[in-house]
Amino acid sequence: MKKTSKLFGAVALSAALAIGTALPAFAAATDTNVKTEASHGGAQTTAKISTSIPAIDCTIPLEVHFSTPITGGKLVAPGDYGITNNSESGDLYVTNMKFTNFNEAGWGFKTTDDGVSSSLVSDKTYGDISVNMSYPKADGSGDSTAVNVKATSEVKFNEKTDTADFFKLTKKNGTATATKALIKFSGKNSPLKKAINNTDADRVELFKVTYTVSYNPSNATAYTLAS
Repeated sequence: MKKTSKLFGAVALSAALAIGTALPAFAAATDTNVKTEASHGGAQTTAKISTSIPAIDCTIPLEVHFSTPITGGKLVAPGDYGITNNSESGDLYVTNMKFTNFNEAGWGFKTTDDGVSSSLVSDKTYGDISVNMSYPKADGSGDSTAVNVKATSEVKFNEKTDTADFFKLTKKNGTATATKALIKFSGKNSPLKKAINNTDADRVELFKVTYTVSYNPSNATAYTLAS
């Protein structure tokens, strides 16, 4: 992700990764010692089935860096942050999205932008802030309604009943470049008490995001892209 001198703050996320499951071992159908019933010469085979799960191959940035004015104002986030489904096996779905590890000592997290003061009144190390997040809707109609990360804490996509509200990661189409599902952040901050330099050593963590993905949009226990 390209950095500029104005970017600071960080949301720690999982690194690029590939998660898969091994295919199940099937028993060979070579048993010739079949027991028969002498009275009529009949024999019976019970058919059973299990599933195989194609490898899940997703890419997600390790961090996303925000920028915000020390005098207070709108949060600025990069426009290229998102999750990429690198698999050709099928579309993936984010079934759960959880926000944790809020830096409560450094920031006063507000549940709405209107709750952020325009004055330097925060009792936190830096100031008050609100952060909102939206994702592309599965039906392609645009972005979802933004959720405030502190007010929401967790989004359970697997419990949604409207398929348009699902968070879909479109599969890779052959040799074409994989499509990235862009996640958008917005927000607001109060005037800040301290400046934060745009260096790896100085950027301040805000919170963490953990995503759970599955081939089934209703699956609550799938693969977790842990932060």
